[in-house]
Amino acid sequence: MYSSVLSQLKTKDDAQELLNIIEQLKKALYEKGSFDKALEKTVRENISKSIKEDLSTANVSFEDYLIGLAKEIEKMEVITLVLAFPPTAETIIKIHNWLVANQKVRYLVDFKLDKSIIAGAVIIYQGKYHDFSLKKLIAGSFQTGRSDYWQILNSKK
Repeated sequence: MYSSVLSQLKTKDDAQELLNIIEQLKKALYEKGSFDKALEKTVRENISKSIKEDLSTANVSFEDYLIGLAKEIEKMEVITLVLAFPPTAETIIKIHNWLVANQKVRYLVDFKLDKSIIAGAVIIYQGKYHDFSLKKLIAGSFQTGRSDYWQILNSKK
């Protein structure tokens, strides 16, 4: 029932923005004629269109729809992705599309910025931490070659 709206959510920030909009729409339900106005003025066109689509096929009240949608958003799983650069819209779309194509569950991505990882990514999901960064690779290389480096430095004395 919520699939057309949920399919547009890519990031944790998108979900939070929509939850805020749902709260505004719930308040507008109690003001005569303002729900449609709020839907037009406070909601992006694609989301507004999806909400209208969902409501046209659902046999629930506006309020029940909004409450249910909020619950579904809150149930979505989140993957944290730490990058060394702020992701562009294109990067977000590519990562989202890859997740949709390769995973059975729809995820929200929580992007974090950490320039110290240099390149690559750190993935955090359900308490598991996977470091695929250049920083880790360089640190690992230095640790394995540490004795060699010391020998080279000491031989030049």
